[in-house]
Amino acid sequence: PYERAIANEGQAIAQRHLAEARTKYTKRVHRVIDAREKQNKVVEWPRNPLSQILYTAATTGYADMPRPKAYTNDSLAGTLSAEQIKERGRVKVNFQIESPPASGNFKDTTMFEPLSLDKIHRFRIMEDWIFDAQHSDLRPRIIAIAPLYNLVSETGIDLGEAELFWLKMDELRPILAQQE
Repeated sequence: PYERAIANEGQAIAQRHLAEARTKYTKRVHRVIDAREKQNKVVEWPRNPLSQILYTAATTGYADMPRPKAYTNDSLAGTLSAEQIKERGRVKVNFQIESPPASGNFKDTTMFEPLSLDKIHRFRIMEDWIFDAQHSDLRPRIIAIAPLYNLVSETGIDLGEAELFWLKMDELRPILAQQE
């Protein structure tokens, strides 16, 4: 009978070595994956969605593995701390409370809501497409991945999508290999 292996026993498969002399063509491509599309539903699996895996890896890390560096943009130059990542996704909410209670006087109050990972449905993938002359094939190699969230101004205006952070795929592969 088949016995299912434990999820955290996975090992990342090594990528094929590609010598620079064999590379005849390379192109950097950015793609957006929408997890709400039917073919991408596996990315939003309720027990372990990709948004949760990436956020946990970037903010707290996983046991027995170093926390991968989170980068500010696709140049992969400036890094973010866990606190900066948490601040990036939070939303400012203004409301009024009665102070003191039953007095009829209202006081403006500001509160920050943390980012809801349920609202992350899209991911930006940065990849290199490489033509290997020895094998005569064109293969993609994922360089980095970023969850996209809706950026909201302090006045509540939706400013569109923005990258929450970028994670290098080489640092992320051992973590993904151990996820269910």
